[in-house]
Amino acid sequence: MQSQIATSVLNKNDMKQTTIEWLTDRLGFKTQHRVINLAYKDLREKALKMEKQQAVDFAYDIADDLACGVLSKKAIENRYNEFFKSDGKNNTGV
Repeated sequence: MQSQIATSVLNKNDMKQTTIEWLTDRLGFKTQHRVINLAYKDLREKALKMEKQQAVDFAYDIADDLACGVLSKKAIENRYNEFFKSDGKNNTGV
């Protein structure tokens, strides 16, 4: 089972997703209850924001160590958005 999941991830090199997007897409959580759907959507969006902030903070720390402040956090966030095709809005699909 794990090798099938790993293979499916490796075969989608052209489709860049965050780990949160990948996981929630595979969980495919949908229900008839509007309140539950809204709560799920809210949690997914918060998780995506947290994941993005962690990635940006990490990249900034590394860039600062390697390039002595050449890149700002905003520049790194812009690169993150370009890499994951993010426009600042989370497309949750729910």
